[in-house]
Amino acid sequence: MKKTMILAAILACGTILTGCGNSNSSKLEEKLTKLEKNVDTLTKRIDDLTNKAAETNEDDVLAGKVKVPDPYFKTQEQVEAEFDAIGLKVKFVKKNFDSAATTNNTKIYKGDCYQLEDGSGADYFGRDEVGDDYGYYADEGSTIIVGYSDHDFDGSKDTKSSSSTEKTKENSSSETKESKTPAKSSSSSASGISDSDIEGIKTYKDYLDMYSNIITNYLSEYEKVFKDTVLYDESAFADMKKEYQATLDEQKKQYDDLGTKTLVGKDSLVSFLKTYRDSLSDYIDRMKDALN
Repeated sequence: MKKTMILAAILACGTILTGCGNSNSSKLEEKLTKLEKNVDTLTKRIDDLTNKAAETNEDDVLAGKVKVPDPYFKTQEQVEAEFDAIGLKVKFVKKNFDSAATTNNTKIYKGDCYQLEDGSGADYFGRDEVGDDYGYYADEGSTIIVGYSDHDFDGSKDTKSSSSTEKTKENSSSETKESKTPAKSSSSSASGISDSDIEGIKTYKDYLDMYSNIITNYLSEYEKVFKDTVLYDESAFADMKKEYQATLDEQKKQYDDLGTKTLVGKDSLVSFLKTYRDSLSDYIDRMKDALN
């Protein structure tokens, strides 16, 4: 329906062009501008109606279901805590997702979890079905199958052709330099948040504040790196900020009500925050190197 209406608008544009013939170009531009505005308004209206229909359908489709928290790259302890908070159970199964760690240029540790998959006991509902609250859902009390790594793996290392002679020379010559160079700080320049900052959290509010700080610092550094390059797109950056805000909102759904209560399973939450910080910081550092 949406495509049909836009096609009609395009055909109308062709009619205007044909009818104008040799008329003044400024009048033609004015008509085209008005037509474009009408098409934009029509498209927005169609999108609004589509979202409204999806939201109306959401109440029926999701009746008796809860949204399943995303377990991706979280520890088993954290996943259990998040699932238990909304009345879900979890069954952990071994899964090798080293390739995912490499793709995301991050480290995974023994016990870290993989993302939800079809057949896990949760059903995926798309935007066209439930609007903006799309994702995996399950009946309350369900048992969800989650994959986990049974070993540590550093996906941030470059595993490509490290056997070349030139590479070997660089590595051997750099060893002496590195032995004289102080170890890199546990807080990347892109994050500005140290291990001690993260380890200092005591309450669920502290956890949420730290999660928010990590995102805020990352977005700030991201904009600094790309702002004055051809790779920067303001609308795309705005969309990215919305996506990270959505991840923060998901965390708030889990922990906001617990407020200033003392953290349960603090070690796993601290480990998660450090891994999250490091993965974002590593990306910023790599982009800085690539652009310089």
